[in-house]
This record gives sequence, C-alpha cells and structure tokens, in this order.
Amino acid sequence: MSADTAPVHVLLVDDQRIVGEAVRRLLSAEPRIVLHVEQDPRRALARAVEVQATVILQDLIMPEVDGLDLVLEYRQSPPTAEVPLVVLSSREDPVVKAEAFARGANDYLVKLPAGPELVARVLYHSRALRDHRERDAAFAALELSKQQLAKSNELILRLFGRYVDDDVVSRILEDPDGITVDGERRDLSVMMADMRGFTRVSDSLAPEQVIRLLNNYTRPMIDTIVAWGGTLDNIIGDGLFILFGAPTSMPDHARRAVGCALAMQRAMDEVNRRNAADGLPRVEMGIGIHSGEVVAGNIGSEIRAKYSVVGSNVNLAARIQGFTSGGQVFVSEQTCRRAGADVRVRSSFEVQPKGFRGVFRVIEVAGMGDEPDLEAMAPPESVVPVDPPLPVVLQMYEDKVASGEPLPAQIDGRHGRDLMVRSGQRLPVGKEVRVERPEAGDGVWSLFALVVSSDDTTGALVLRWTDGSVAARRWLDS
Repeated sequence: MSADTAPVHVLLVDDQRIVGEAVRRLLSAEPRIVLHVEQDPRRALARAVEVQATVILQDLIMPEVDGLDLVLEYRQSPPTAEVPLVVLSSREDPVVKAEAFARGANDYLVKLPAGPELVARVLYHSRALRDHRERDAAFAALELSKQQLAKSNELILRLFGRYVDDDVVSRILEDPDGITVDGERRDLSVMMADMRGFTRVSDSLAPEQVIRLLNNYTRPMIDTIVAWGGTLDNIIGDGLFILFGAPTSMPDHARRAVGCALAMQRAMDEVNRRNAADGLPRVEMGIGIHSGEVVAGNIGSEIRAKYSVVGSNVNLAARIQGFTSGGQVFVSEQTCRRAGADVRVRSSFEVQPKGFRGVFRVIEVAGMGDEPDLEAMAPPESVVPVDPPLPVVLQMYEDKVASGEPLPAQIDGRHGRDLMVRSGQRLPVGKEVRVERPEAGDGVWSLFALVVSSDDTTGALVLRWTDGSVAARRWLDS
C-alpha cells in the first residue's frame, strides 16, 4: 500500500455525541480517513495509542478534564508526542488559541468548519506526520549505517594496522581511490632485512626459544617500521619485506626507508638486551634497499589474495641485502641519491648481480643528518694482524650451492667483520664464499662470508663474514 492510499486514522476527543456524528459526515467525503471517537477525555491518551492515530481532533471544554492540560499530556507522552493535534473548539478567544499553541497544538479550528476545509487540514497534518516519520527513519538508518561503517573501519584499522601505520590505514579509509589493488605501476622503495646466522642459531635452540628469539627481533623492528610509515608486506621466518610508498604514495619514500633502516639497526641493541635476559644468543641483521618502479596490486584469487609488489627492482633489493653482513645498511645509488644530501656514505663497491646487465654500485650508509639515533655503528679503526697467518680454503657458492674448485688461501688480518685474505686469485665482488680451516683441532671451523673487494694484481681479498661455526666464532672472538 502506497503512502497516498494508506488509511488516515483520526481520533476525535469530544464528550458530545452529536459533534462526533457531525464530524463523521464532514470527513466521509474522503474514503482514506478512518474516524475514531472518544467521548471520555480520561481515556483519550490510551485510545490515541490504541488506534495509532495519525491526527487528533481535540475539544477544549470537557467534563472533569481541562482540554489545554490534555493537549500538554499528548506532547509529554512519547507515543503521541509527534502526532499532529488540531484543537476543534467553539471558543474563538485569541488568548485561548495562543495557550493551545503554547501547550503543543498544531492547528486551531472553530467548530464546525466546512467539510472540504476539515478534510484538507486532516490530510495536510497526516502527510506532515508521515514525512516527519520517514525523515526520522532515514536519519535512523543513516546513523545505523554510520555506526556499522565505524565498526567496519575500526576492524580494518585493528587488523590492517598490524601491518602498516594507522595513518596509512586512515588515509585509505578516507580516500578509497588512493589505493589501487587491481594493478598499477608505483614508484617506491623496497627494503629487505634479514637476521644473520638465524638457521645455525635456530638449529641449536628449543622450538619455544626459536619463537621467543623471533618475537624479540620482530617486535621492535615492526614498531620502528610503523614509526617511519613503512608497510610490512611480509615476514618470512627471520626476513622482513618492507615497502615505502605503497599502498599509498609517499614522495619521500627513499629518505624514509634509509632513516628507518638506520633506526632498525640501532634497535638491535634492544633485541639483544631481550635475548640476553631470556638466555638467548646475540643476533645481527643486514638491510638492503633499492628504489624504483614496481608493479603493485592484489595477487591471488577470490578465496585468498594479498597486496604486494613485483618486478626486477624488488629482486634487486633482495640482491643488495644479500651483500650485507650484520649491522650494515646497503642501498643502491638511486636510493642514496633520492634520500637526501645529508646521507653519509661509509663505503661503496661495484657488483654484477645475477640476472642484471652491467655493473651495479652498492653503497654502505654510515648515517643521516646529525641525529645520533640515525648513526650506523662504526667499525674498528685498525686492522688486527693474524700472526702467523691462518691457512684456509675458500669455496665459492652460487645461490647457496658450492661451485668451482676449492682455493687455498690465508687470513692475514681482521678489521671488524672484515677478514684480510690472500689467495693469489681474484674473486668476483659480492660472491658468497665458505672459509674453511683444514684439520682444525677444535672441531668444525668454517665461516660464510661475502667478497667485499678483490685486488686483480696481488689477489688480496677482503671478506666480510656473515655466519660461522662455534669454533670459528671462538677464534674470531679471541
């Protein structure tokens, strides 16, 4: 039934039966109007609720009840507070009319008016009530929708906020067009962070200790990432894959990435304090960053999908991270240039990563600005000689698999994490090697290291060790 054909329930409150019959005749011209008559004013309020009146016609002069007081009762009772009330009285006193309106009447008619006028006023006030209720219903529905949306946004913020900064989530919720998940090219910075020697360490710990170690490591790292506006794309064991510039654009993504990396290295002090308190070993982390264009979007299916990025620049960030040892932040030239003039460089070297054409310069970052919290740990200043030189064998590795013949060599000195090695043969910079000590009397002696520099003429190498056996670490500590 449409609103224009719905019945209009009119309640007439008048103690005179003859008035009721007269009003019924006047309203009979409109079939939609259903008239209900109540002669006892003491039952008027209950009757209005009972018949669900849409308009009330109210006399003022009735036995035992003051008509003006009854008007006020309608307005103070929630079921009838909004129902239009038309005073239908024989009194034409302006003061009485004013008081009726003051008590809450919507209209005032001197009885009895002409039929067409009474019908028109009843229908007008009925439509007003209908419109008022529809408006209230619309506002209520809107308020409910807002509450449901707020709950949904709160859930999104709580769940998505575990992976990105709350500000990033808020920007996505405020501007859904700010994130494209179907696939787009996006200029950003990719950071790869990896705990050094985790596999060896985890093999020597109980399962609950491994999880405690990982949580000690990831919690402060994630806090730092969020503080710098990064998006934690993935956690793969001890490896962290972080984006700066996605899912929302970030014009200073390179600077944020470098600053975050330096802050993460400083946060490793907290990690190792927690490890010491829990009886766990000290750990170190290497970080690599590269900036460039990638493809970003949802990857997966209707059942399960994940927002991520792909492309050669992602792979290059992983390659750069692979050149690091503990405590280092390595970046590409692109990232260093875009991060700002106050980024301080400690060293650089050229490599030719697998799958990439030409040489590629990798830069070790020493700090950024004058902030002490963005200062990389300084290496020892002098080389410690190894006397007599320690005979070792170098085994090249390619993608974690041994390749080529073992190469005899000797360790002549040490400078922090760098080993000064003489082999008589040049090795490619950036390659991973296994350093083994033949016939070690104190158990298996081996180190994994990266080739930092290689002299073509003398065969002098600088190897930066990344992991080692217990015996090798004991030798390094001595």
